[in-house]
Amino acid sequence: MRALHTIVWVGLCVFLCIACESDGGETSSDVTADGPDVGPVIDVVHDPDVATQQDVASDPDVRDEEEDVPGDQDVAEELVPSGGVVVWQAESMYLDRANAQAGFQWFVESAPPEVMFGSCAIVAVDPDATSTPSSLDAGTIAVTGTVYDVNLTFDSALPDGGFGYVSNLADDNERLHPDAGALVTVSASGGADLPGFTIEANTPTPVSISEPDGGLMDSVDGDEALLVAWNAAIANTVVVTVSALDAQGSPIAGDSVVCTLDGDPGEYTVPVEAMAYLPSSPGGRVLVSVTRIITVVEPLLDGEVTLGVTASSGVAPRLN
Repeated sequence: MRALHTIVWVGLCVFLCIACESDGGETSSDVTADGPDVGPVIDVVHDPDVATQQDVASDPDVRDEEEDVPGDQDVAEELVPSGGVVVWQAESMYLDRANAQAGFQWFVESAPPEVMFGSCAIVAVDPDATSTPSSLDAGTIAVTGTVYDVNLTFDSALPDGGFGYVSNLADDNERLHPDAGALVTVSASGGADLPGFTIEANTPTPVSISEPDGGLMDSVDGDEALLVAWNAAIANTVVVTVSALDAQGSPIAGDSVVCTLDGDPGEYTVPVEAMAYLPSSPGGRVLVSVTRIITVVEPLLDGEVTLGVTASSGVAPRLN
């Protein structure tokens, strides 16, 4: 069902928010009630013609050229790696999916969302849009401690013309997380762009949504604030997403609401001003999803690498 794809999409986008907002500052490997600052999603960009940080720093011609320009920031200092690996599991009343993905890029400052209401950003969604994946190469990545071991391999010639990581798991894999709190280890061998690394994080508690009800006959009002409640647990960040669906349960092009919360409060009321942005469709529904994220950040060169382990769930009441 395409609605489940929306749940997965949100979890991955939020992970990229966390990973790409890294600026090489203080790192943390502890899960606390206060999650990291989360900014807007930015595209993963990699130019195979751009030298790695090590290449630039070691090239005397580049260094001499930079020294001849007073006041210019050294090129090597600008090549700060960010990104990381996400190990995700999404559940719904229709089907479950789970897998792992990776993406790395040189850090680029991103603009804040244009429209915000409280903790909620208005995000344009096009379910038919396509994108060409791209990532820096950190070598083969092994994910262990999960129900199935995952191998992420770097492919420089993907079918759609991009380059990035491919999982050995099937697209319809349904489960990856063991019991809550299990230790997941991610090890990268090192590749053409980035050195190897090892990073660990615990799996989050599965999400169970209690409000709103998501049965076939249940409904919510689009002109009212929406209370979303779930089982609170340990997390750095929770993301509540509200997206419009058509009568067949497929996402509708238009605006969605993405609310990013520090820690795990167990409930959040989506402002009525944000709900007003949702597109309507005759007989349509609204997908309400909650993604719980545990993140660990470790230093890599002059930047950071992030491991995000996520658990998501969603319900789809009718939209009045």
